[in-house]
Amino acid sequence: MIRTMSIALAAASLTGCNLNYAIELQPDGERLLRRTRVDAEIEPAEIAALKDAYGQPASPSNDSHGKDTPPKRLVFHGIDSGSGWPDGFGGRGSWIRYDSPLGSADCFLECLGGDIPALSDILALQDGIDAVISLCRKHLREGMKNHRMLPRILRLIDDRVGPDVRDAAILGWALLFSYETLPDRDTTGDGPGAGRLADHLQTRIEEAAVAFLWQRGWITPAEAAALINHDADFSELTNRVITRALHVNMDRDGMHQMGLLEDDVSSCFPEDFDDDVNAAFASAVSGHPRLAVAWAATSSILTSRDVSVRLQATERPASTNGHWNDEHQYVEWTLDTAPLAVGLTAPPLCWSASWATPNETEQTRILGHVGLGGEALVSFCLAWNAASEEQRKSTLDIIDSFANARHGTDIKVESTDLLGECLRVLQSY
Repeated sequence: MIRTMSIALAAASLTGCNLNYAIELQPDGERLLRRTRVDAEIEPAEIAALKDAYGQPASPSNDSHGKDTPPKRLVFHGIDSGSGWPDGFGGRGSWIRYDSPLGSADCFLECLGGDIPALSDILALQDGIDAVISLCRKHLREGMKNHRMLPRILRLIDDRVGPDVRDAAILGWALLFSYETLPDRDTTGDGPGAGRLADHLQTRIEEAAVAFLWQRGWITPAEAAALINHDADFSELTNRVITRALHVNMDRDGMHQMGLLEDDVSSCFPEDFDDDVNAAFASAVSGHPRLAVAWAATSSILTSRDVSVRLQATERPASTNGHWNDEHQYVEWTLDTAPLAVGLTAPPLCWSASWATPNETEQTRILGHVGLGGEALVSFCLAWNAASEEQRKSTLDIIDSFANARHGTDIKVESTDLLGECLRVLQSY
């Protein structure tokens, strides 16, 4: 099988490693202290974005001895407060305390990928793919000069491989996007729900690949049926596909020729060809750095990315879409792609967490007890801060009417009654 040729034409990078991103957030009054620790091997565009947000990294930790040894990890420190601060990954963050007559809410919000110029980046993706194909053709022309099979290989790339790779890139982007919408666990508990979803999508991806290959003439109906039934030897099938595409007879002599051709093609590409591929792609999409990061995050198929964002807290949040660690007192969000690529490799996302602090004195005066807290108080605080002055005045009149109704008594008013009346006014238009 001419495995090297198929890999080169697909421009896939097979080097692998694990890259870690660890973001720690520590509330300090109305600001957040941020520590971002990343492996030094992440993409240059990612490091540049972190430097733009937080300046040069602090003295890095280093697991190797010797001052001339390059650092393995980079550590960035920053202070975030208010609304709209950059997080170093192309995202936008907010840490705001929303005050109200009944208490306050501390709300954390960080969003990634919502500002991706998707259409522009998808069009630029084609330029990047063209650059990679040109690089492959260059190596083949130089390494196989005067080889009798070179014209066939270049014609195959121009007539079939190039157009199909461009289309496959868009299809693959859509399928990857769909996969990243799956929950990392069963949302109704810890059952097999997520596994069923993943299995279903895996089947759909396999079906999409078969349809793509058959309808574009790469495989026969019999081969398509075998793939759908999981009866095909993929290695042997790849041999047949490329042999047919190059119009080589599939007899003993033809197979021998293909074996020799694999060696010839392999010798055209250096061991660090994946680095050349990424450099060519990045150069072609230089005005789209996040696209370059997305390419690197998906083309290096053996490289994994583990992103952990932890927000320290003294108590469980009233509401969050993260996971609360009661033992170590933090909210955590995780991601398995480069944060700077979100919006391309995965749908835009929001991380959020909110804490409620009741105004005990006022609630006791109004309700006869402290009855409004948690998510309900967060909702009230957010509605209060979004309301107009006229809506706030009307809401204060409602609050005073509740307080006056129970004045001089031991009556304890249900907080839901007060909340319902107040939200009706605050959220009216």
